Amino acid sequence: MTGSVFMKKFAAISLASLLVFGSAQTALAKVIPYNLSTQGNLDITDSGDKYIVTSYGETSNVITVSDGVKTYIVLKGVTIETTDVNGISIGKNADVVLKLSGDNSITVNTKSKYEAKAGINVAEGDLTIKGGDTDSLTVKVVNTGYLSDGADGAAIGSDEGQDFNGNIIIDGGYITAESEYGAGIGSGYDGDMSGSIAISGGTVKAESDYGGAGIGSGNDGDMSGSITISGGTVKAVSEYFGAGIGAGDYGSVTEKGRITIGGNADVTAESLSGLGIGSGDYGN
Repeated sequence: MTGSVFMKKFAAISLASLLVFGSAQTALAKVIPYNLSTQGNLDITDSGDKYIVTSYGETSNVITVSDGVKTYIVLKGVTIETTDVNGISIGKNADVVLKLSGDNSITVNTKSKYEAKAGINVAEGDLTIKGGDTDSLTVKVVNTGYLSDGADGAAIGSDEGQDFNGNIIIDGGYITAESEYGAGIGSGYDGDMSGSIAISGGTVKAESDYGGAGIGSGNDGDMSGSITISGGTVKAVSEYFGAGIGAGDYGSVTEKGRITIGGNADVTAESLSGLGIGSGDYGN
């Protein structure tokens, strides 16, 4: 009798454990392989899943993360090249971890005169970039249309005329971000930078070829957010009129703006006419 009761209790406990385990397994994130070349644009509309994204050579298909979605994306040898479309678009209050595997690149060709796009748009969302020493991401915004205007979106940040209110964290990988009148990392032309940029590791080269800051605001944009560099190797350059780190040409670092460099960070900030760190050429 005692043995029979024991077996019934054991069976009940085992069944309960199996149900709990099964429920936990169901709650775990799915790992979804996705090839941009063969499967088209990747639209992520639900939170929780992990995407392993690849491409067969260059593709014009892009990645879009909807408002409020939290997701984890591994870029594994991806090459995206578009015209007047963000390579990756991260929605309002979305939270994306972007893990790099191997060499990856995003190029946005600019033909639009007033609505130039960023390579990665995270104007109102959160983006964390991770990677090892041999993992890289190159993001470039290139002018192919109006020579007098140039490429006005930030490489990583916001589009032309759009404020950057998001949050960017870089803690690994080899990151290259290049624009012309937008910031390398920060806001696009005529957009203020009021969000946050934090670099704690990796190697980062952020460059604006004309009026944007290397890291900060684009041409005609003020910097009222925060830039914190606590680790890694960082080179921030404005080839002409913006600051290396801070504000673009005709832009200023406001009273609310904060630039903090510390820890073991190795930082180089350069500009032809603006400050290395601070305001642009015609800023206050």
